[in-house]
Amino acid sequence: MGAKLVASFYETDEGVLGHCDDSSGNAGDVFRYDAKELFVDYASRCADKGKIADIITAG
Repeated sequence: MGAKLVASFYETDEGVLGHCDDSSGNAGDVFRYDAKELFVDYASRCADKGKIADIITAG
């Protein structure tokens, strides 16, 4: 479930980054680093790697 939620978060990138002043890079860093680390952590603990592959290829 965690990997699915992070994938859903990534789907908001255009709306979020297209409508905020991210001159500091903080919002972008959440997408580039924090969310990526969460996804990797959730994916590594998921026993069904096929589900992870489906999440990645669905985007």
